[in-house]
Amino acid sequence: MCVRPKPRRLLFIALVTVLLVVNGGLAGKAGASPTGDVPAGYYESPTFGYLIRLDDPSWQITDEQSTGNADELVLTGPAGLVAFDGYTGYGGSPDACLAGEESRVAGDPTVSDFAVATDDDGNAAEVHAPGWAYRIYTLVASDASGTQTPMALTIDCRTLIPGSAVLEVRHYVPLAAYDKALPSADTLMHAVVLARRSVDESTTPDPTFYPAENMTYSNDGADAGSIAVTALDEAPSADLPAPAPTGTHWVAATIEFRNTGRDSLEADAGAPYVVDEFGVVTSSAYYRWDSAPGDPDAQVQSLPGGSEAIAEGWFAVADGARVSAVECDCFASLGMGTRIITSYRPRLGRVGPLDHEYYDCLHYPRSPVLVFDRDGTERALITVIDLSGLDASSADQLTLAVENSGNSPWTFDPRNVVVWGAGDSWPSDAEWETGDPADGVARTLAPHERGIVRLSFAKDLQIGIPLVLDAHYWAEGDQEVYLASLVPCQGSAGRPIIREAGR
Repeated sequence: MCVRPKPRRLLFIALVTVLLVVNGGLAGKAGASPTGDVPAGYYESPTFGYLIRLDDPSWQITDEQSTGNADELVLTGPAGLVAFDGYTGYGGSPDACLAGEESRVAGDPTVSDFAVATDDDGNAAEVHAPGWAYRIYTLVASDASGTQTPMALTIDCRTLIPGSAVLEVRHYVPLAAYDKALPSADTLMHAVVLARRSVDESTTPDPTFYPAENMTYSNDGADAGSIAVTALDEAPSADLPAPAPTGTHWVAATIEFRNTGRDSLEADAGAPYVVDEFGVVTSSAYYRWDSAPGDPDAQVQSLPGGSEAIAEGWFAVADGARVSAVECDCFASLGMGTRIITSYRPRLGRVGPLDHEYYDCLHYPRSPVLVFDRDGTERALITVIDLSGLDASSADQLTLAVENSGNSPWTFDPRNVVVWGAGDSWPSDAEWETGDPADGVARTLAPHERGIVRLSFAKDLQIGIPLVLDAHYWAEGDQEVYLASLVPCQGSAGRPIIREAGR
């Protein structure tokens, strides 16, 4: 059963939007009025507690309703119409939501030529991931006068409450204006902060080891080397260097270093470290070279062009924790940009190595990330809302929503956020959009208190090779929490350029 605030009229509204865009006029309120602790410039769902960022003046609110069990917010602007509907229904399943709403539109008598759009490669323009699914359609909408308008429609469904409620986001825009509309519409659609109850820990799989393809690194645009984790043993029973410290167990990683260039390349067996599922970083306590061209006991090996070497490392990981990433700056002579070997961290609920879907921007929308203490106690929820300034017209800025989801005060210091790309970037300034400015940069949040903070970077954020631009939070000196991928894609958040079906 699906509960909605009112019967859907949005295809008709979409046609009105076409006229508004064509005629250059817009109607509606300038923005949502915050209530309680709602940050200025945000809308808060009265029923479900999610936030929508509304600081772009080009978007105007044209409808806002709440029935107590369903909330609707409709905005229009030069980039079309975007509607947010949070409601109980579809068992909280994004795929069921997508299928149901597709049937609803297909049965609309004012709609014809309804079809799934294709991307530039001829594939269906859609994504399905745990907690999220979207599909892009083309259609022809007819108004009462018989005027027909080719339209693009995106239906984007997300889990609001597992097993119970969904957030459905729809974007309507004239087909001819779709490509131009992407940056503005995507920014609006993905700048949503989901509430704590949207995170279902029971459905998040345990981090497990996936063999990964070699991660290749370049020097001056040419392939210089590759690194691969060929084995990860979380309970080694042989070749143990010594008893693990109290409260920890050994994890053994086998790593292949390969020089794919012509010049010698330095490989560092002591550089790898592992990150467990709670973000705790552990450097290697012991290492050894199983094969190396030089002294097998030396930490750094000089690999001639075309050669390879195998090293093993042992890491003392807390009992009960699983490894979620193996990382390092393993090629000392290549410098920065060689950090990630492979990652098993959940991305949109998925667990596995970095793969082509990661590079194809399967990180939109950005999901809330839970922060745990080293003993596994939940402390906070952090959501990446927005990354702006990458067009070099202004300083790079990263906006985060931070919520204390634990039962005791928790301190968040935004200066401990780092962005990895072509080098590490730490914020030069941080400004809270909520709370008392006198609280300072680091802020202690009471249980269930929420805050919005905007970070500025004096150093331009640059994408490294391979394609990496990630945000991390160092909760403690050796506890690193993965927040989100920040790689900009087509548009600003990942929706593809589309073609009409059959073309």
